[in-house]
Amino acid sequence: MNNAKPLQSASFALLLAGVAVAVPGLARAGSTEAHWYAGAMGGFASQSDQSLAFTSGANRENGNLPLDTGSLLGARIGRSFGNGWRLEGEFAYQGMDTKGPEFPPRAPPSQAPVGSGDYASTAFALNALYDLNLTGSDKAETYVGLGVVRLTEVDLDIGSGSAGRNYSGSGNGLQALFGARYSLDDAWTLDVGLRYLRATDLSLDQENGASRIRADYTPWAVTIGIDRRF
Repeated sequence: MNNAKPLQSASFALLLAGVAVAVPGLARAGSTEAHWYAGAMGGFASQSDQSLAFTSGANRENGNLPLDTGSLLGARIGRSFGNGWRLEGEFAYQGMDTKGPEFPPRAPPSQAPVGSGDYASTAFALNALYDLNLTGSDKAETYVGLGVVRLTEVDLDIGSGSAGRNYSGSGNGLQALFGARYSLDDAWTLDVGLRYLRATDLSLDQENGASRIRADYTPWAVTIGIDRRF
């Protein structure tokens, strides 16, 4: 971790706040009738390689965690207020595979993790979204949104087998959401979205061990989902 992290987090929060202030001035689309909806989503997740800070007793060292692509699965229930605003709660799992063990960097060969692992999370989120009329269509609408996220578990598996190391923890984050929705009929809506979640300086404790990792969790995801109005 470095001194730039608080500044990056503050900048991200200001960006999200700016979007929230700006979008009400744009014309909205969609139904003017308030209603509930529920749906499911899935998609692809990705995250850049992460820097990790490892602590074991008095020993401290930094390492690099190379990450590959992964997946996202989730469900949501929401309320459209008929004035362009929607509020929804969601539960989502997402995770990325690790490309190979590069951490800890100076572990003895006999202790070094081997094989691939993953970096995954389960989370609840509360999202505020605003529908925008950018297409001019009665059936299609775009949207932007902000969410507060409770990461109920962040799990990092480094390597596999007897030499593998497992770390887990929890934390809080923010997410930005962008997307488009298309009404298939009066009941069903197709949703395609892009989202970015940011949770920084998480503390992950080793399972069945005494070491600890501090890390960021910042995945992007492209999703496709379907909602039913009721």
